[in-house]
Amino acid sequence: MSPAAGAQGGTFIRFRSGTVGASAQHVGYITRERAVVDREQGIVLHNMPAEVAAARDYDQLRENLAAHAGVREELEIAGHKARGEPRTHYRVTLGFERDVSSEQALGMAREWLEREFPKARGFATVHRDTDQTHVHVWIEARQVDGKKIQLSRRQHRGLDSTWNQIYSREMGRDPREREVKKEQTREAKRQGWQRQQRPEYPPRTRRGAQELAPRWDSREVAAQAGREGREAAAGTFLEQVRAAAGRDFREARSWEELERRLERHGLRVEARGAGMIVTDGRRHVKASSVDRDASRPKLEKRFGMSLTERGVQRREYEGVSPGVREVVGDLLALDRRGWLKEDLARATRDLEAARARVADHQWRRERAEQASRSFGRALAEVYRDPARARQAYDELARAKGADQAARELRERPEQFGHLQEVEQRRFFGLARTLDATQARERAGNAAELGREASAAAAALPRPAELSRASAAVRQAEGRVQRLGRMLERGPDTTRSRARIGVSMQRLLPREVNDLQRWITAPHRQLATEMQRAVGKMAPDYVRELVQWVRAPHQQLPTRAIQAFKGLMQDRGMERGSQ
Repeated sequence: MSPAAGAQGGTFIRFRSGTVGASAQHVGYITRERAVVDREQGIVLHNMPAEVAAARDYDQLRENLAAHAGVREELEIAGHKARGEPRTHYRVTLGFERDVSSEQALGMAREWLEREFPKARGFATVHRDTDQTHVHVWIEARQVDGKKIQLSRRQHRGLDSTWNQIYSREMGRDPREREVKKEQTREAKRQGWQRQQRPEYPPRTRRGAQELAPRWDSREVAAQAGREGREAAAGTFLEQVRAAAGRDFREARSWEELERRLERHGLRVEARGAGMIVTDGRRHVKASSVDRDASRPKLEKRFGMSLTERGVQRREYEGVSPGVREVVGDLLALDRRGWLKEDLARATRDLEAARARVADHQWRRERAEQASRSFGRALAEVYRDPARARQAYDELARAKGADQAARELRERPEQFGHLQEVEQRRFFGLARTLDATQARERAGNAAELGREASAAAAALPRPAELSRASAAVRQAEGRVQRLGRMLERGPDTTRSRARIGVSMQRLLPREVNDLQRWITAPHRQLATEMQRAVGKMAPDYVRELVQWVRAPHQQLPTRAIQAFKGLMQDRGMERGSQ
């Protein structure tokens, strides 16, 4: 069903048959915790079995719903005997033109289900992980009475009309507006078909790549979440790859360098048909999903070598001598340690930034709550019924703005409710009157506090922002801990350099020539300097150095290491891996 053209372009309904075999995955996607920020309060069940609803927490409810969907789909497929694929479930998306509460959104979805599918099994979840609030609905194709859902063309069109009636009533709009627009669109199409030409639609402004990039990134992550079904604390596998190796895909200058960079994260690239995937041996994502410039054709063009040729080159390297491979391995270990240090520094900065965003969100929320309480106390000094006065003020602020509402409260406070009156005695105490002068004077202070409360409420973060900020902190914390453990388990820099120098002393001239082929110019310079440093050491120190690099569990020979470091410092080798 095509999107509905709302007055502000935000309301729509989409109804379509679900993909056969993907019912449980779709349930896992629409119930993921990052999107359903309200947990149990963000989901409503419709005719679902009591065993499914009997869950101790939200995680178990997700598992029950996914298990129910998977079993029902298997039974439907097993009993299908007609031609074509069976209809196992339906997928519905309901959109809103402005932010609404979860209770209101789910109430509208529940009413729509009860009116259109009174005997069907299903559930609805409200999502707040995007800038636009929307509801996802899953409906089982077979009803509680055992009959399949059969929709005629008229009934299919009625789904949209029913939602329009519910939506227009809740949003205070005239439902005939959208019906008129739909009829105008049908008439334009009908006239165009009669003239055998394409109908004239309003001109569209196409968005550029920079505007579309955030939506593309979000769509890829959502698709991966749907494929995985369950959600890890560190996010989807695609998000983990982007956070760990996104920079590597952009900075690598050869297939070898890309493979070495990915290796420290436990990742590798593999050919898949005409494309390429990134995998950890268990899960995988398309390389083009990690970065639009990381597709196989673009990387082959940048590296000047195809992925197939790189495979041939890798097999040739397996034929070199063990001594050469040992030196190359130590050189690459120094690179990996340097990259890990950079990763840890960057992850630490990301963690600090994520915590700062959460702290800012919390501060804005506390500010809004404090401003609201102060405004409430000020209204209690002005009105007999401060709750009703607050409701009238909020309605005027939404309709005409906070400044206009504050001005009205200051100049004409009586329009928001009955003012507090003080008894005054006159004529020597013989007469008594009620005076609201004091309440009118206090209305000015209440107006200023009302403006502050409106400004603080407008600056409140959206639930989707809160959810994303909290998820970013959890992911950043996990990444910092993981990188710290990798650095602790990694090889010692001094030991790797000493091993390079010792190994270079033992290589044959032919092996040295082979080594030049498999290392870069900075690596050649480093290996030569290590060889010279070991060559200048006393024989006793060299023997201790060899014993140490061959037996890492033994105690470090201080004199030999100090002599080796001194020779490196003389040549400026302590600046890094170079």
